[in-house]
Amino acid sequence: MPSGARLAAWQDNGQGGRYVLQLAQGRSLPVGERVAGIVTSDSNCEADAEGLSHCHNTIDLANGSRIVVINTHQMSRNRCLGPGDRVSLTGIGASWVVGTL
Repeated sequence: MPSGARLAAWQDNGQGGRYVLQLAQGRSLPVGERVAGIVTSDSNCEADAEGLSHCHNTIDLANGSRIVVINTHQMSRNRCLGPGDRVSLTGIGASWVVGTL
């Protein structure tokens, strides 16, 4: 988990509409940079042995680019990001962003 995540456990990821997301494809955001986006897909949501899903979300950004993120969370506690969701993304380091609904 990245140092800027402010997240006690992956099971809490998504609580209050705040998601710590790992960048899988696309340009990383510098720490503190913000950009708006719209989620266009949600896939690979099968839970692992610990009950955590590692969903892949494609997000079209307001600047015209596209990223793919991995959303590790417990679906029984916090919902997936879904197509049509509008998110505000903030870079928190290297390949990590915080997405807020």
